[in-house]
Amino acid sequence: MHVIAATSRHDVSVQNTAIGNVELGRVWALPPTVTLQYHPLPASRFSPYLGLGVNYTVFYGEGGSRTPPVTHVDVENSWGLAFNLGVDYEVSPNWLMNFDVKRI
Repeated sequence: MHVIAATSRHDVSVQNTAIGNVELGRVWALPPTVTLQYHPLPASRFSPYLGLGVNYTVFYGEGGSRTPPVTHVDVENSWGLAFNLGVDYEVSPNWLMNFDVKRI
């Protein structure tokens, strides 16, 4: 099992509306994610893995400049699937390098 918990800021906008492109402001996202990983070669020095899991993204701190007629932005929290692909590489005993990609 693998748990991810990090936060990031995002600029939110709407493109090609009847009034043109509209900047809505910014929002922070906290997507705690739990994945189960399958390691087919756990004892190997080069150990690839696949992961599948679930996340619940919490959006907070909506704010920043908004283009009229927008006066309020509320981004709904949501559930989603998570996919993970990576590899552990044993550099020396008790030391690993890890490379992975995630789609949340």
